[in-house]
Amino acid sequence: MRIEPLGTQILVEPYKPETKKDDKGIILPDDVQERYDAEKMPFIMGKVIAVGNKTIFIKSGNIVLFERHTPIKFTYNDIEYYTIKEEYLTARIVEDQKAEA
Repeated sequence: MRIEPLGTQILVEPYKPETKKDDKGIILPDDVQERYDAEKMPFIMGKVIAVGNKTIFIKSGNIVLFERHTPIKFTYNDIEYYTIKEEYLTARIVEDQKAEA
C-alpha cells in the first residue's frame, strides 16, 4: 500500500539538513541543532514525498518550509509524515546554481 495525496494536498516527511553551523562557522552537535532550530524558527522543514493532482508549484523531492501548526501529523509504517495543502506552504528551498566561468 502507498499514500496518495488528493487535490492540492502534499505528503511530506520531516527533513533534517546534514550538518548545521552557527553564525561563526562552528558545526553544531545534533542535540544543539534541535534546540537552536526550535528557538530560531517556528517552521518545520520537510521533504515532499508525493503531491496531489492539483498542485501547481511543488513537486516530489522539493524541500519545503511550513508553520508548525498547519500540517496534519501522522505515522504510517513507523514513519512520521505530514499532509498539508500547497497554499499553506511558506517557502520552497532551492539550491543556488553555481556560476559558470
